[in-house]
Amino acid sequence: MNNVVSRIEKKQKRSIQTEAQLLWASEALFAKRGYQDTKITEVIATAKVSTGSFYHHFKDKQSLAESLINRFIEETQDEIDALDLSIETHSTIDAMLLSLANTICDEMDRRLGVYRASNRINSSGDHARANTASLVTPMIAKVLAQLPDYRPQIKAADAEQAIKEAMQLIILIVWQTRLGGSPMFPKDRKQLIHMAVKAACALLD
Repeated sequence: MNNVVSRIEKKQKRSIQTEAQLLWASEALFAKRGYQDTKITEVIATAKVSTGSFYHHFKDKQSLAESLINRFIEETQDEIDALDLSIETHSTIDAMLLSLANTICDEMDRRLGVYRASNRINSSGDHARANTASLVTPMIAKVLAQLPDYRPQIKAADAEQAIKEAMQLIILIVWQTRLGGSPMFPKDRKQLIHMAVKAACALLD
């Protein structure tokens, strides 16, 4: 009986490890080559698993990407919850937005493969079941939770709407440039973030 249990546990462990290898390989390839130009055979070769193992875990490339994106969303939700956006830490709303913009940019650079896959499958009309854009709502909610403390620094008549628009602008600028869009924006990261935050803060006045 113990031997049977041991074999089952080893098989489950191998299955989990194989899935993790496939997710890691796909993310690395999506970041380097893009979702569209990455072939399943390349994912299999990079992950060093068999073709059968791939299709045991995933139906196709899109289901692999959706699994990767959904796992990322779960992880990032926890990171959003842990963000310190307090006025005690940042003092001014400009400093808080600058810190948040840097965090968003760091995350996109670190997990570019996830964002490239999400952008592609959600713009191709393939009815994707995973979208990194779903993180925008909890991120804005996190900022709005601090609004009572920062409100005296906001001149806009509707402070809540102004914060929402400011956040949307920062996210849009960072996401688009990291994904290769908006070629006229600054190439230098520091300049880009400064521009995004400056434009966002203008919406608060």
